[in-house]
Amino acid sequence: MTKILSFCSALFVLWAMVACTPKDSRVRQIERLGEMEAEVLRDLSDTARIHALAKAYRDLADSDPKDTGCAEFLFKSGLLYRNIPGEGLRAVEAFRLLDARYPEHRLAPEAKFNEALAWEVDVEQRTPAAKAYSEFLNRYPEHVLVPVVRQQLELLQKDGDPLETIRRFEREAAEKTAGVEASGQ
Repeated sequence: MTKILSFCSALFVLWAMVACTPKDSRVRQIERLGEMEAEVLRDLSDTARIHALAKAYRDLADSDPKDTGCAEFLFKSGLLYRNIPGEGLRAVEAFRLLDARYPEHRLAPEAKFNEALAWEVDVEQRTPAAKAYSEFLNRYPEHVLVPVVRQQLELLQKDGDPLETIRRFEREAAEKTAGVEASGQ
């Protein structure tokens, strides 16, 4: 009888090991991410939940870097981080990692574009933004986003230092005001 119980116990352990493979765990993780997305969509102002979801996507992407499906998790992580104040660099990191791991993936061009936007808008660093826009144009010259990227790059190069642009507008406004006052006297 004890041999039968030992055999049954061993079979149960074997069954449990096969039934609970990492793939099964991964499916549960993805299902949980779907639940988390639904929670975030119910309250888009809850930055703690958005941050938790972005981190969960990043963690899942890092769990199996060879799986090209992880590119989507990195992309979503980057987009979520872009929507959290002060997390622009994490967004850049996610988009760069997607580009490094999966350069031929269909989301690679959008990742490069979003990297540039994150540098420009979220991190407020013009030089790395211009570099990312230029890399986009060199790598994806036929992409549908090329006109937008060219325009963004042109604006970055045209404006120079944003503080200097503001000062120039203030000087011009002051000169116009002084000219109006002088002609009115």
